[in-house]
Amino acid sequence: MSTHARLTWRACFSCVNAVAALLITVSACGMFVRSAHAQAGTDGAPREVYLIQNSGWMEPFYRDPGAPFLPLLRAFVQASALPDANITIASFNQAGQLAERPSPLALYTGKLTPDGLSGALSRLDLPRRADGLYTDADYNGALSDTIPNLLARAPGVIWMVTNNKNSRSNDQHVIENTTRFSTLLTASGFITEVVAYPLRLPARGPTFSEKGLVVYGIAYGQQAAGWLNRATQSAAMRRLLPAKPVRLKPLSLDPVTLTLTGAGQGNIRLSRQGAAIVIDGLDGEAASIDIPARLTSNYYPQVIDQAHLQAAWISDAAASGVTASITPDTIAAMGPDETLENVHVQLAVPAIPRPAGIAGLLQGAAQLHGKLRLQLTGVQLALQPAFVAKMRDMFGNDSEAASNQVTGGQRPDALPAALPSVFLGDEAVTQAATDVPVTMNVAFSPLPLILTLAGAAAALLAAAGTWLACTRERTYSVPVGQETMRVAVRPFRSTTVRSRAGTRVMVTGRLLGAPKVATLG
Repeated sequence: MSTHARLTWRACFSCVNAVAALLITVSACGMFVRSAHAQAGTDGAPREVYLIQNSGWMEPFYRDPGAPFLPLLRAFVQASALPDANITIASFNQAGQLAERPSPLALYTGKLTPDGLSGALSRLDLPRRADGLYTDADYNGALSDTIPNLLARAPGVIWMVTNNKNSRSNDQHVIENTTRFSTLLTASGFITEVVAYPLRLPARGPTFSEKGLVVYGIAYGQQAAGWLNRATQSAAMRRLLPAKPVRLKPLSLDPVTLTLTGAGQGNIRLSRQGAAIVIDGLDGEAASIDIPARLTSNYYPQVIDQAHLQAAWISDAAASGVTASITPDTIAAMGPDETLENVHVQLAVPAIPRPAGIAGLLQGAAQLHGKLRLQLTGVQLALQPAFVAKMRDMFGNDSEAASNQVTGGQRPDALPAALPSVFLGDEAVTQAATDVPVTMNVAFSPLPLILTLAGAAAALLAAAGTWLACTRERTYSVPVGQETMRVAVRPFRSTTVRSRAGTRVMVTGRLLGAPKVATLG
């Protein structure tokens, strides 16, 4: 079949849907299980792989001298590569179509350097097969080789650059593969996060023209999710691509961000330390804490059409009695980065007792930790109209794609048939939650300790006075026969006194009052 005929029958669908062919084979699934717990490289550095499509469907970007494709690739790699990352830049088409040339083909591996990047980009080409036709695209082969070889079965970020085009003649099981991929993507813990950057990049080649391409970021492994977030949130990426990346997975975590709008009331003080809310001024007595705030939607390009909003308290044992509530309790028509103002979270904190015993009296403060969970239930998400319009402009309508349902499932008429079905993951979201760490600093009243110390001091003084009273001699006048004599005696001690007439008496001191006098004869 000629190139022109093949291009006539082309069908548009997502690179991620094409990646379905990468993931749904049995060998690939087994590979994921074996590598799910793999560690990063021995040096602990992030790993990033850049897969750049160079099949015939990318012809306009390679053949249009006015298309800034290579400068964009250079800028993107420079902006997304994390410090000290081990990177691999590779091209991919379909393995086996070029003699002695694998797919993906590693063009550079190592730390990012200007020479390494320039050398890799200079080797990018648009190869032809032995029959003179451009190569097809095999996403299954690309990923199957990337995980064990280019990533060495370790966590890593896979960046895939594609124009979202593939022909149904390449794979007669497109619909089946798409369904299996979607299931794996949503149910599997191996792919922890997926984002996409639809980029407008008009290009005209000898055979056909394109309006843009998509860069997908796929985090393979839990550790890679952190690397992907660091890359997308870096200052360099925000300068290069000001628009937020499309959030494809996960959609049930962190739907909103809570921002404090007040510093507290009375003795209660509210502040933020990183992601945590810090509450100061608690004295151990029962308290009702009002947290004024606003909520900002983290979704893009989804709109929260409606959702029920609840607050719950998740804590350690010491703060298990805290309860939480929130007003208002609904969200409606909340678009990307839009805010819900005048939000109030109420925390009911029960009395926090001191630990028992002397240790508790000596403990002047305590720190309690918990999480404020903002739960969205009954969620209904929809794609932002402006985003849908952007996708229609980039992908348009493709009657073959629509008739063959290569993008999968039912979709509103306003959506282009070629819009990747992975962008419709919001349809499966019914609930989502944001957890906000909370630290409570309790300063116990010093009064119990003061009273205890005062009591101890009084007891000590009393004991000291008693001891002094028991050990101090006192002089008394006592009758001895016909005489009165002066006698010195300590409490509870006895002494014998004789008069001149020979009368003897025993004098016994008392703690209080006159001593006891007993005549001996």
